[in-house]
Amino acid sequence: PMPLPVHDAASLEHAALSAWRRLAREWRDGLRVVAGEPVLRALLVFALITAVGEGLTSALFVPWVVDALRSDSTGFGWVLSTQAIGGLAGALVIARLGARLRPLPLLIGGALMFGAIDLVLFTYPVLFPHIGPALVMLVIVGVPGAAMGAAITTLQQTQTDDRLRGRVVGAIGAVAGVGALVGAISAGVLGEFVPVVLLLVVQGSGYLIGGTAVLLMV
Repeated sequence: PMPLPVHDAASLEHAALSAWRRLAREWRDGLRVVAGEPVLRALLVFALITAVGEGLTSALFVPWVVDALRSDSTGFGWVLSTQAIGGLAGALVIARLGARLRPLPLLIGGALMFGAIDLVLFTYPVLFPHIGPALVMLVIVGVPGAAMGAAITTLQQTQTDDRLRGRVVGAIGAVAGVGALVGAISAGVLGEFVPVVLLLVVQGSGYLIGGTAVLLMV
């Protein structure tokens, strides 16, 4: 391919630099809005705390199924299937009940329930290393999971002006992404010498801590 003329290359570089500067400016604007609104500030803290556990889980889920549950690829397929069923069931339940529930209590209650179920889910194989209970709990946990998702979306929409909503959602999402990256890296480093079940305690505990943090911050 023919090389770009110097002036075209300079224009592309300038456009890319301008785009990054605009992105950074809008991210800072989003964080500024979040910092000034207690509910959004609580959502940011919640997203950061829980994202670390989610990052750990994404890296360690297969080892948990294979080592802790003593299962195989078929078992992992069943686990993924029941996760999907749980998510669908949770969405249906929240769709029917969500309008009757205020989003903030829904988020706090959903987080506490989700964290408690996850702690049992990831630790029970220490005493009973079989996949059956996991499949049941993965369906049940879909309800509080859907509750949290609906509550977070509602709060982000109702606590933010239309013109700033994208920046707020982006800022919270970026912070959560950093938390997930920290969790995934930690799983890669610590997974070499810390038992998988012990590391996954962080995930359930994160939702308990996150839900409690939201309760105290608002």
